[in-house]
Amino acid sequence: GKRFVGTMINAYCIAGVISALLGVGAYFGLLPFRDQLLLAGRARGLFKDCNVYGPFFVPVALFALTHILRARSTWRERIAPVVAMVSAVLAMLLSFSRACWINFGVALAVFLVGQVAFPGLQIHLTRQELGRRIGMSAGILAAAAISIAFLMAVPAVGEMLSARITSSGMQNYDRVRFATQSLALETAGKRPLGLGPGQAELNFDYSTHSMYVRILSENGIIGLLALLAFIGATMARSVSAIERAEDPWFREINLVVLACIAGHLINSLVIDTVHWRHIWFIYALPWAPVRMRKYPIRVAAWLPRIESNGRAVFAAPGYTGR
Repeated sequence: GKRFVGTMINAYCIAGVISALLGVGAYFGLLPFRDQLLLAGRARGLFKDCNVYGPFFVPVALFALTHILRARSTWRERIAPVVAMVSAVLAMLLSFSRACWINFGVALAVFLVGQVAFPGLQIHLTRQELGRRIGMSAGILAAAAISIAFLMAVPAVGEMLSARITSSGMQNYDRVRFATQSLALETAGKRPLGLGPGQAELNFDYSTHSMYVRILSENGIIGLLALLAFIGATMARSVSAIERAEDPWFREINLVVLACIAGHLINSLVIDTVHWRHIWFIYALPWAPVRMRKYPIRVAAWLPRIESNGRAVFAAPGYTGR
């Protein structure tokens, strides 16, 4: 299980680095085919939409950060993940997706808080190693903040940021999005079983720009509840793996998954994310058949003795007879 999961994660991160270099390289004029790799001055690489391109790198950055923080990793082993993380952060910034930035901020916060909040992650760490990991996290955040500040000094980047972040925090098309969401919610009230998959654009002439509103309008309340139940079960599975997985590596991977899901749930408020292929890869990781630590099964002492033909076949712990 570990080898398979590790191979899939490495493939995802390699694809992410290649895509990041395409988008960032085209943005700074280092690569040809800028018309294909950029969209309205925003990096998109080989993706159709910048708002999908940016969030693709959230898992890449956190997987890389996990490797960088691993206490026993040497500096030589950290070179590749540092390159991956820097590439991912640059690609997210140059996608100029506001939802992506919030997504990454939430995911990073959950990841860093989880480092000290989950006892299961600290079992294999000494106090010195834990302190080193926290200090390294602070150093990485400081270096990232300084790098972003220098990057924002580039005129093209500064101009795009000014265009994306207005005094009201809204673009003109944001009002169209909110109007469409209002219409979709009104329609969902009239059609509680939904319009049917893929019918939002046909009925509203515009995307809903919200995973929750899309699912509600297309698949109805049952579809939305089913999706939320799956997401909740996956998050519960991640938490269980963080505390119970035998391999410390798989615990750390599930913390990344939990953080990415938290960011994705926020991102989904303003973007139709249900069609993102990469997010379903993240949701699948906690369900990988990786061994958990065994726990004794405890049964309440008041459970009665079960007999068959006068012979005891089961008795609750502590049972002394009738």
